[in-house]
Formats: sequence, C-alpha cells, structure tokens
Amino acid sequence: MIEGFDQELERFDRELDRFEREQEHRPQIESARRIILAGIGWILLWFTCDFVIGAVIGFIGGLYNVPNSSTDRIISYASDFSDVGVFSAAAIIRGRIVGSGNIDIGLGNKPMSRLPIIAGLAIIVVAYAILLHFVGPETRLNKTGRNLLWMHPWEALWDFFLIVVIAPLAEESLFRGWLWTGLQKHWGVLPTALLTSTFWLAMHLFNPVQSMALVPVAMILAAARHFGQSVRAPLALHMIYNFVVISGDMF
Repeated sequence: MIEGFDQELERFDRELDRFEREQEHRPQIESARRIILAGIGWILLWFTCDFVIGAVIGFIGGLYNVPNSSTDRIISYASDFSDVGVFSAAAIIRGRIVGSGNIDIGLGNKPMSRLPIIAGLAIIVVAYAILLHFVGPETRLNKTGRNLLWMHPWEALWDFFLIVVIAPLAEESLFRGWLWTGLQKHWGVLPTALLTSTFWLAMHLFNPVQSMALVPVAMILAAARHFGQSVRAPLALHMIYNFVVISGDMF
C-alpha cells in the first residue's frame, strides 16, 4: 500500500514538473492597457514622422527658394513612403507579438467566414460611397479622382494605388488587424469595435467633416471584421469603398 502511494506521489511530481515547464514556455498575453498604449505609440510615431518630414523639407525648400508646389509634392511623396514604412513595421512587429510569433495569427489574416454577410456589407459600403458623391466634395478623400485627371500619368497611378491599395492595407493591418486581435483576447466585440473605430477615425481628424462622414464606414468595417473573422474582410471592403469614391470623383 505504501509502495503504491509512493508511485502515485512520484507520478504527481512528474506531472507537476511538466506543468511548470509548460507554463514557463507559454507566451504571456499582453494586457489590454499595454496593447492600447502600443497602438497609441505607433499612431504618434506616424504623426511625428510626417511632421518632421514636412518641417525639414519645408525648411530646405524655403532656404533654396523652391516653389511651394514642388515642395508640397516632395513632402507628399516623402510622407507616403514614411507612412508605408511605419505601418509595415507595426504590422510585422506587433503582429508577431500579438500572434506569439505568428504574424498571420496576430493580424487575423485567415480565410473569411460568412461570405454572404460580407457581400451584403460590400453592397452597403458601395451604396454609401455613391451617396457621398452627391452630398459634397468636403466628405470625400483628400486626394480625389478629379485631381488625378490633371496629374502626370505616373503620379496619378501612384496616388490611385496609394489610396485604393496601400492605405487600406496599412490602416487595416493596424486597427482591425493586430489591435483588434489583441483586444479581443480581453474584451468583447462591441468595446473592441468602438475603440479600434475611434482610433481609425482619429487619424482623419485633419478634416472633421470627412471624419464624421466616415463614421458609418467605420461601423461597416468593424462589422465585416467581426462577421468575417478575418482582417481580409474589412480590408476588401475598405479597398472597394476607396475605389468607388475615387472613381466617382473622376466623373
């Protein structure tokens, strides 16, 4: 009887040791507060980079009497490349952290679910984009399709690609990518959607009217992220929305 008890005790010790080793190697989940601070930090870095680029290039342009139109164009392109760099770095670094080493998991990059619902949301976002076309130019994108018609073809192509592809990819990888994935580990769908949408709208506060017009879009993108269970859903709708808006402005 004593021998049997000793065997059970040894088995218990082995199980306890195995459990402790698993706990040591198990990745620690970040707190919601830390995830939010990380999101704020990357957004501030984005703003700071754009501000520094604008200040430095503007100063140099003024020093050498470069025309304002040329200086503004250089600032615009330099800021574009800076934005791509910042958001790409955020996607890689934070996606890996939130996904415990797997960027795709951290970003929520997987096949979409509930495709009929996503298709319905796509129809709604297209209808809303068309509605905005008739409301007024102040609700549209900063760089409109009408401007593209007067640009050099290569410049127009870059701006079109930036608005339709790069901007949605960068924004969704942050707000409804790793930020959404990280917060979902602690919060329910509604608070996660509210915070990520608020952050996304805050990035467009340089145009308050446009920011208010984007509130329904933020709701649709959040719904797509929830029902689609993948960052691909809001990314696709975001691209579609920008494409319809910029295409409508060309006519």
